[in-house]
Amino acid sequence: MYYGNKDHGCAIATAVTAVTAETSSTKMIEQEIQKIFLHRPTYGTRRMAAMLTRVLGISINRKRVQRIFRKMGYITPAKSKKEILRTKIPNVKANRPNQVWEADLTYIHCGIDEGG
Repeated sequence: MYYGNKDHGCAIATAVTAVTAETSSTKMIEQEIQKIFLHRPTYGTRRMAAMLTRVLGISINRKRVQRIFRKMGYITPAKSKKEILRTKIPNVKANRPNQVWEADLTYIHCGIDEGG
């Protein structure tokens, strides 16, 4: 729509958006995301946006997909490096000596590239 300001003699153009069209398209996109997510739960937002563009035939922004993912609970906060290291260490209790061993290998000689 166009609104003109007659008092000052200048025209001011404002855009009026239809809220119902935006919410209905978002709901349609959410339903498509749920369908695709059931078959491909490992898809991230970039791949999901590409798949939605292919399926729906309209361009879907990755940031819009991220917002919908957060809303639906498909995105979990990233773990810090400290949390990742803690999850890798098994919680094994030694109840006698020489039961639990640990090794740290930095180099394994395989015999390849041996001088020629």
